[in-house]
Amino acid sequence: MPITFPIGEAGAVFGWSALVEPRTYTATCETTMPSTTIRLEGAQLLQIFEESPRDGLLVLRRLARVMASRLKASYERFAR
Repeated sequence: MPITFPIGEAGAVFGWSALVEPRTYTATCETTMPSTTIRLEGAQLLQIFEESPRDGLLVLRRLARVMASRLKASYERFAR
């Protein structure tokens, strides 16, 4: 069953699953208003992180925050 995570703010992240093991892309996106998206190849981004570990750590910390927030939201949705 698909799970929907509404993203309503500029700069939001989706499709991050290619950055974590097993590096499988699992998300799709549907917009309800004109939007601009940026596609980054996971392997290239990981290479950048290796070259700049400080930036990589910052991104992964923010990613963990996004993941935790969405996991909490899904738990709350299923608990109803």
